[in-house]
Amino acid sequence: MKRTVIKRWFKPACLLLAAALMCTGWGCGSDVPKLLEPVGSGDNLVQAVRGEMYNTIVSDTTLVPTIQYVRLDGQGIVAGLPVALGDQVKKGDVLVELDGQQLSDQISSLDQQIADLTADNQYVNQWSQLEIQIGQLEIAQMQASGAGADEIAEKTEEITKQQDQLYTNQVEQEKELAQLQLQKMEGGVSGTPLLSPCDGTVIALRAGNIGDVIENQVVAVIAQTDSKELRGDYIEESVLNEAHESYALINGKRYEITLSPYSDNELNWLGIMGGIPHNTYYLNEEDSAVYGDRAVIVIITDYREDVLYIPDNALYSDVDSYYVYVQNKDGKRERRDMEIGFVWDSAVEITGGLQEGEVLYAK
Repeated sequence: MKRTVIKRWFKPACLLLAAALMCTGWGCGSDVPKLLEPVGSGDNLVQAVRGEMYNTIVSDTTLVPTIQYVRLDGQGIVAGLPVALGDQVKKGDVLVELDGQQLSDQISSLDQQIADLTADNQYVNQWSQLEIQIGQLEIAQMQASGAGADEIAEKTEEITKQQDQLYTNQVEQEKELAQLQLQKMEGGVSGTPLLSPCDGTVIALRAGNIGDVIENQVVAVIAQTDSKELRGDYIEESVLNEAHESYALINGKRYEITLSPYSDNELNWLGIMGGIPHNTYYLNEEDSAVYGDRAVIVIITDYREDVLYIPDNALYSDVDSYYVYVQNKDGKRERRDMEIGFVWDSAVEITGGLQEGEVLYAK
């Protein structure tokens, strides 16, 4: 895609420094010419105009079908591939048949392991808690019978170690159970086939061969036949939301378009992977436009209605003011201070100091 954006930012005029010193003998003359602005000639004249102004962002692109991704979340064994690359499919057609019986058996086995481990953990923990309680009773008896401080401290340390070991065992038990639960969550799909979400053409098929185990992956890509889209250069969503209008030109006809924005996760993923984002737009109406047609996306921004403006090359500036050179009634050049408003790519709004139709000297 080739992007053409007209960007001519306003640049303050630079003073043309010229001085000539007439020096004779031991001294210098006092005739120093004035500094001159690089003002255009009498043929380079422009007018102050009232009307609408805006900036334009343009992207060249091509009309393409909307792409639908068919993904398998979980695991499955490929039992059949009723479609091939390039086939035309209808919404609901089977793309990949799956055999979930073997994986269902694995899930049943995991359920049994989880149940057995939970029971074993309960028994071990209850026995450890009982030993700790017995030890605490023994310490109470020792204190009542007047046992020595060293003997009581040794028994207390033993109980503390038992409590620490119980806590460590419980943490490890929770980890082991969590791993088994995760294996179960990533388990089979009960043989549920993967279906086409739309009418279209199979442009990618990544299910492998019959008998292969596939998991957590895109298995098919469908080019949707009843939906068309355009992909333009990336522009921040906030800019597009504030745009005056957005449209596409295809075969000389104007089409209204709607942006399909990225999610925050998609933008983060693109940043991590080093990808170049683009904007996707959908046509708001179906027409004779077909896939492969060249298109131009037009975004109108910074729109202002009924403003007085001049070309940016007619405006000058110094440290604390903006000014222009007006052609007065006598046809002579006259400097005049200006009050300015919005600055576009190639024009400047005038809010004070100038009237519509007045003639200016441009650079």
